[in-house]
Amino acid sequence: MSDVYKVMGEYYGLTLPRQAIADRRLPHVFTEPRVLVRPQAQCPACGEERMLPYGSGSWRSGEYRLVCTYYKVRDIAGYPQQGCPGEISGPALVGAVREEPNSKYGNVRMPRRM
Repeated sequence: MSDVYKVMGEYYGLTLPRQAIADRRLPHVFTEPRVLVRPQAQCPACGEERMLPYGSGSWRSGEYRLVCTYYKVRDIAGYPQQGCPGEISGPALVGAVREEPNSKYGNVRMPRRM
């Protein structure tokens, strides 16, 4: 976890109370999504079998989209110069993804809101 704290501090400029870290008193830390998004669609532009979830960091519905594996990848024969523009977003995501709980967090209890 010390590497995670270091990256968060250096990359995002976040600071955490040093004594809380040393005493291991931080309540919880998530370093990956609690809900996994499994794409189940072909790219509408090029027909590629595999699409990738792309979002703002939260995997709640409406905050992500699916993009082609060749999205913004240049210089590949048979694809546009700027990369494949294929993406699925909005209401079309309903049939294109399967959401499932991340098994790593099956035993995690979130703190109650007051």
